[in-house]
Amino acid sequence: MSAHTDDQPYPASLLVLDFRRFGSRANARRQPARKYLQSALAGAFDRGGVSWPECVREERAEGLLIVVPALVPKPVLLDRVLCELVAALRVPPLAPDGTRVRVRIALHAGDIRRDRHGFGGDEVDRVFRLAHSTTLRRALEHTTSACAILLSDPLYQAMVRRPDGVFDARRYHSVVVGQQEPRITAWLRVPGDDYRAMVVAAASYPDDAADPERRW
Repeated sequence: MSAHTDDQPYPASLLVLDFRRFGSRANARRQPARKYLQSALAGAFDRGGVSWPECVREERAEGLLIVVPALVPKPVLLDRVLCELVAALRVPPLAPDGTRVRVRIALHAGDIRRDRHGFGGDEVDRVFRLAHSTTLRRALEHTTSACAILLSDPLYQAMVRRPDGVFDARRYHSVVVGQQEPRITAWLRVPGDDYRAMVVAAASYPDDAADPERRW
């Protein structure tokens, strides 16, 4: 990905991967977990047909921000790469130090900026809001699945609801992120545990909000 300055916003797809309870890990156990995740990601992207070296990564406190070039078709990212990543996290389920790697995954797309401090902008803020949301944390906390996935509403509407039927929209459940204004809608998937996704999705709606597309 070519360099950009902070006065030149440019489009990209964004993934954030956060480790479950990463802050509670001893420092000596964090690096093996990061290396394991990096290896799993590199393999998933390459097998999914996306060049891993072309993606830009930033390490954040609990995980990684991955910026994928806009030239990469979003269906490839959401279908092939994501499926490969889910499979890599499932088998084998253990990092080299013997701990199980479990991650929260958030995906979004939009115009971003980059300066000497790293990536920023409203769209970067949005994908981190999804990744750090109580809804996504709760989904991973109460499942045995290796990951829980939260898709931004714009990405869901543009890609998952495509009329060509590439994606199974039934695997994604409408959730509310933020119990106070401004609330935003997102779409939750828990691979291998659709029941847990439905329960967490239903609980995310406050009493004064109704889910117009509840899937059960």
